[in-house]
Amino acid sequence: MNRYILPLSVLGTAVGGAVLLKDFVAGGACPSKTTIPGKTVIVTGANTGIGKQTALELAKRGGTIILACRDLEKCEAAAKEIRGETLNHHVNARHLDLASLKSIREFAAKIIEEEERVHILINNAAVMRCPHWTTEDGFEMQLGVNYLGHFLLTNLLLDKLKASAPSRIINLSSLAHVAGHIDFEDLNWEKRKYDTKAAYCQSKLAVVLFTKELSRRLQGTGVTVNALHPGVARTELGRHTGMHRSAFSSFTLDLPEVYLNPPGDEYLPTVTVTSVISLLPFLFLLIFLLCRCWCRAKNKATEDETKSQVNDDSSSPDMDFQEENQHDVSEDIPPEEDRQMDMHGCVWGR
Repeated sequence: MNRYILPLSVLGTAVGGAVLLKDFVAGGACPSKTTIPGKTVIVTGANTGIGKQTALELAKRGGTIILACRDLEKCEAAAKEIRGETLNHHVNARHLDLASLKSIREFAAKIIEEEERVHILINNAAVMRCPHWTTEDGFEMQLGVNYLGHFLLTNLLLDKLKASAPSRIINLSSLAHVAGHIDFEDLNWEKRKYDTKAAYCQSKLAVVLFTKELSRRLQGTGVTVNALHPGVARTELGRHTGMHRSAFSSFTLDLPEVYLNPPGDEYLPTVTVTSVISLLPFLFLLIFLLCRCWCRAKNKATEDETKSQVNDDSSSPDMDFQEENQHDVSEDIPPEEDRQMDMHGCVWGR
């Protein structure tokens, strides 16, 4: 029975560690049951991924939800699905192309004209590590969509948000912002070789800096501004990275949905449900390291047992000869002080 204790402990530690790490990365499920009847919410990029799940959850809580998307057909389909799921008929689709300043201005003008108030603006839409594309107005695509587009949209709706106070602006950034560097001399990557990762990090750092400054300027207005890292989620954001095309990635992305998500939980907040997908490689590594430690401990125990048996047999005649020889050899070894001096001179033992 004792031989099973350590393997089971290792397995339990690995599973427990994975669960704790999942909760840390995902942030856990939202415990609040607050409803938002009468509140108007705008979610950009809400036809898929985190944006869609956010719109779904807020629609369940009774808000008027405006899905703002580039592809109006997909946006209408998502709005229809959310209305059917939540029975909330105040879910509408609007066209918004964040790669076009004209489209952003038209969207904002329509919101200002038609909506009496806007209580929550969630700047969710993003593009990640795409080729070196440019927006309609000539900006590098990732900076243009992730930052400049939302910057303009937020400022155009700012008076409406102030009039609707208490209100809030939520900007989705990324932990990748810590690796970001903004090159003010070459924001559009016209003088350097294009680096998709660096461009993405630059755009997310810009979002964080914008959030901090806007929050400072809006103090006392009743408008709260926050930036957040949504955790690891299985969305279409990584479609340009190739991460979904390998067999290993497909395995690690699909397995948790089979074993970890009970039926009926498919519409839990995406960040909470799918954040575990990236933990499988770390779980495998953790199990490997723990098993390796267990093997080393087992080998050490075997060595100790062998030494114990040798000590028990030390009184035999054969051992007397070995001990005598060892005593003779020790007489040739110089004293410790002389040995240290010789080692310093690199001559002893050569």
